[in-house]
Amino acid sequence: MVQFTYRGRDVTVKASYRGYAAAWLKEHPHNVSRHRHGLKEHERRALVQAEISICSVLRDWIKGQITAVEVGILTFEGAFLGQILLSNGETVLDRVFTGGLLQITSEKS
Repeated sequence: MVQFTYRGRDVTVKASYRGYAAAWLKEHPHNVSRHRHGLKEHERRALVQAEISICSVLRDWIKGQITAVEVGILTFEGAFLGQILLSNGETVLDRVFTGGLLQITSEKS
């Protein structure tokens, strides 16, 4: 989770390492003949790589969005609407989903 305040607006961005780790494991399956370590160690290494990669993606995405706001390409709300933190601790996106304003759809095609 990354939280920051920009000109008085609180933002929270949540990301899971597990999704990235699962994709990494699919791309780099454990192979006894290729790896000297066991399956559990291979899975631990996938989570370590996921942590590094997800933090890098979030840093780059947030810096890009802030730059777009600063140069006038996007409004702050346009860049971070789903991640703006409401006074009750929910994000706008959480409120939209719990209020039934949007249906959650599968992201797999």
